[in-house]
Amino acid sequence: MSPHRAPAVPRARERLSPALLAELYELEEDGYRVALREARRIRCGPPATALRAVVAHAGEALEEIPALARARDVRLGGASALALDTLRRARDALLGRIVDHEHAYRRALTTLRRGVDLVRLTRAAAFDEGDDPLAAWCRRWLGGRERLVVQAADELEWFARHPFFARLPATPVPSTS
Repeated sequence: MSPHRAPAVPRARERLSPALLAELYELEEDGYRVALREARRIRCGPPATALRAVVAHAGEALEEIPALARARDVRLGGASALALDTLRRARDALLGRIVDHEHAYRRALTTLRRGVDLVRLTRAAAFDEGDDPLAAWCRRWLGGRERLVVQAADELEWFARHPFFARLPATPVPSTS
């Protein structure tokens, strides 16, 4: 291929964005669940408030993603998604009993940052594949979520000012599903 020639438009089986969209839905569900669980555990204060804002944003996205998937004939869920969700829940149940508030909060931030990275990748794939509506949705999602994740990350300092609370075991809460 000539270095001056534009790359060919990928054929349907070579598209990356459909697989990423299915993965995004699973990760958004996980982010919603983790942020809600940690906000409930912390109960009040700036870190809980920041996580609740993410939960609201994730709730909106979880309502929008199925329509995006249907428009692209992407199947959400399935046996592998169920197995991964079960493993995540088991891991969370085990770790939730021994992890303190500050570490649990940082684990939640890690999940949220993974979501941002995945949407960035999905946006790039959608743009390259000529899927302008999906790329635009990703751009809007990033515009909201990146700001919310930065705000939540800024609240890590709250734990430094409240070391006794930070090191308390995170109080288990009923399942959020």
